[in-house]
Amino acid sequence: GFMEARGTVIATTDADTVVPPGWLSRIAEEFKKDQGLVAFGGLYTLYSGPITARLAIAYLSLPIWKMDKFFLRGWSLPGANMAVRASSFRQIGGFNAELKLCEDVDISQRLKHVGRVALDPTFLVSTSGRRFKNGLLRGMTIYRYRPNALARMLFKKHKFIRLPTIRTERSLSRKLSFAPGVVSLVLLFSMFYASN
Repeated sequence: GFMEARGTVIATTDADTVVPPGWLSRIAEEFKKDQGLVAFGGLYTLYSGPITARLAIAYLSLPIWKMDKFFLRGWSLPGANMAVRASSFRQIGGFNAELKLCEDVDISQRLKHVGRVALDPTFLVSTSGRRFKNGLLRGMTIYRYRPNALARMLFKKHKFIRLPTIRTERSLSRKLSFAPGVVSLVLLFSMFYASN
């Protein structure tokens, strides 16, 4: 899609992400006022998932992104909330086809060599917390993304991990949400049977 785009700026988000009103206007404004800007984006919040994951993303994302910026000497932009100058994207040869994870980070880091990559932490979109469906610590995001992030920060290399497909946001606890009702019915039936 990026290679086929005909506009001067390519904005990207995820299918499970909700962008705020004026999202495209803000992106256009940033690129219009700074001709040296090659990529612009913001962070995200979660509109679903466990409360622990929502709080962690809300309060820990910026410090983690800043740490990533320190180690990589430049901002990495999340694919759920980023835009690139099309000419710069083509200049660096587009996405690295070998990557199955963090291709948005890779493109951000390669783009910084041809111009300015900017991140505004207040420019937020809201995305699904489905990858945290089993909780914050056992959530897919922590044990899949963390090794890749550490390898990228410390060794400047990606650890190639293929992510499993997660189509639903239902956790085991949600799948068993009918259990209390069943237990209540069994207890009521038992009490009714015992009283007669």
